[in-house]
Amino acid sequence: NSFHNDADFLSTLDQLLAETLSPTTDAPSNDSTKVPFVQVPEEKWTKQSNSKCVQLGYGGAACPSVCCGSPHGNDNTNYALNSRHAVIGNAMGDAKQLFLYGVSDSINGMDAYRAVCGGSTTKAMPTCVSKWAGT
Repeated sequence: NSFHNDADFLSTLDQLLAETLSPTTDAPSNDSTKVPFVQVPEEKWTKQSNSKCVQLGYGGAACPSVCCGSPHGNDNTNYALNSRHAVIGNAMGDAKQLFLYGVSDSINGMDAYRAVCGGSTTKAMPTCVSKWAGT
């Protein structure tokens, strides 16, 4: 819903999903032209200043607690898609690239964060989700 006012961006994402993206990594497509993720053209995502996305990322940290290297403050939960701010300070934001791994009507960014960071969620998560700990 973050992009509902941008028909061109939504059309680009729909086209990438339909023509390029494999439906799921759990049940790979028999179509050899399909891939598990695809790069979103920079000229499309850099226009997205009003979107409110959840930024997920992991910065290595020498700590034992789950997600101690994954900040989850206001900047991360209201992330403009065109921002070049990274989760970790030593990342090169100017070199940012955006990849699409799929869509879900059943989980969102907050659900994914809770699932990987030890919070509870009652929603089924993809098999690729793991717990992010600093150890």
